[in-house]
Amino acid sequence: MHSLNEYARERGGQNDLAAAAASPGFAAYLKQIDQGLDRADTQGSSRLEKAYLAAPSSRDFITAYESAALEAVAANPDLVMIYPSPTAVADQAGAALIASWVTPAQRETSQDFLKFLASDEAQTDGTQYGFRPAGTGGAQALSRRLSPAQRAQFQASYISTELPPYDALNEAAAVWHGQGP
Repeated sequence: MHSLNEYARERGGQNDLAAAAASPGFAAYLKQIDQGLDRADTQGSSRLEKAYLAAPSSRDFITAYESAALEAVAANPDLVMIYPSPTAVADQAGAALIASWVTPAQRETSQDFLKFLASDEAQTDGTQYGFRPAGTGGAQALSRRLSPAQRAQFQASYISTELPPYDALNEAAAVWHGQGP
């Protein structure tokens, strides 16, 4: 994501990230970055995080969700969490199903589920796993649940960046994996 923004900005095309991601120049740019990688895990973050927790000295650093990083610090207080500035925020979206093909029972169940997710109970449960509750005060609610080692690494506030549109990210991913231009 940062690489796509950086590439487009350097070439004056920051308004059309999908076009930048589809360009042959971007593919060459990614290959250049890829040459500098020591190891890349293509099986998803969970596998990488588990490998890192099993042997933290096996890698100089990894990128991880905040909740996974807090878990790692709890297991090994010598680890250091670094929050990039700006950082990406991964808000998980939910939607009530209202399409014509949705039954009334499905619609009602989806709306009940969204209400549950917004409840104090669900928000509090999420803090047990290192997730920030939604809304104001979420960082403080999570901080209260952290161990001293985790709290020392936790950053309550941060500067976030706007993510590129999905079509640009999907195009960049296809190029990275050799399926694009």
